[in-house]
Amino acid sequence: MAGTQEEWEDFLNDPLNRPVTDIPGVDSDLGEMMEQEGFDTTILLQKFVELDEDEVEFSSWLEQEFGATPDQASTCAKVLAICKQEEEQDWDTFISELDEEKPLTTIPGIGRALGRRLTKTYSNIRILVQICREPNYGGHGSFASLMSDFDATKEQAEACANALREWNSENMYADGIRSITY
Repeated sequence: MAGTQEEWEDFLNDPLNRPVTDIPGVDSDLGEMMEQEGFDTTILLQKFVELDEDEVEFSSWLEQEFGATPDQASTCAKVLAICKQEEEQDWDTFISELDEEKPLTTIPGIGRALGRRLTKTYSNIRILVQICREPNYGGHGSFASLMSDFDATKEQAEACANALREWNSENMYADGIRSITY
């Protein structure tokens, strides 16, 4: 598999809405072809899910659609498979072990870049939850508006909203945040 350990870790820590060339194994030529067709990492991950997360089928599609080499295609498929697996594990861990004092980056979908932006204002999950319980979301009007103020993608905002709703229902707060929608 192509790509250095550092490239793999960097990508896996924050895989959404990045250029496809950030995926280990996708060189500039292959990436340029994919980007000309409108692909970024999120759309590519969606295609992987659409193909039932089948690495062989995805690799074959990538080879046929964009002329990827077998090594490029299998590396890309492996990275996306790991992303999906980690996403599912992150979600389960988040729900079962949530501590309101943990950093915001422990919320599935947040990632390091958005986490850094959010943390400048909301240092931990407890503070974000408190804002979500306030009328008008602390002056933001809606959860979507709050998240867009920090340049969150729709996918990140939805993942955060789902995680907070799920966690709230597990902890059964009477004054909960079930109304969070994106």
